[in-house]
Amino acid sequence: MDVVFQSIYGLLDTVLFGLTKTYGLDWLTMCFGLMGGYYIAKKDMRGILFNILACSTSFSLAIICDQYGFIVYNLIFITLMIKAYKNWSADNLEQDKAEGRAVVKA
Repeated sequence: MDVVFQSIYGLLDTVLFGLTKTYGLDWLTMCFGLMGGYYIAKKDMRGILFNILACSTSFSLAIICDQYGFIVYNLIFITLMIKAYKNWSADNLEQDKAEGRAVVKA
C-alpha cells in the first residue's frame, strides 16, 4: 500500500511542478489568446486587447525560457496588434461620423 501512495505522490508532484515551473504564464497566455480569438471572431475590439495581453505574457515566458525567436515574434505581434487597435478605432470613428452619431474626443 505504501508503494501506491508513493506513486500517487510522485505523480501529483510531477503534475504540480509542470503546472508551476513557468509561474503559470503559459496558462495565462493560453487563456488570453483564446479570449482574444473569441472576441475577434465576434468582431469585438476587446479581442485585440486580449491578444496584446497574451503576447505580453508570452514575451515574459520567452524571456524566462531563453527563447529569443519567440521574444522577437511577440514584439512584432504586439506592434501589429497596437496598429490594428489604432486602425479599428479610426474605422469606428469614421463610421460614427458617417452615421451622424456624436463624436466625443477625450
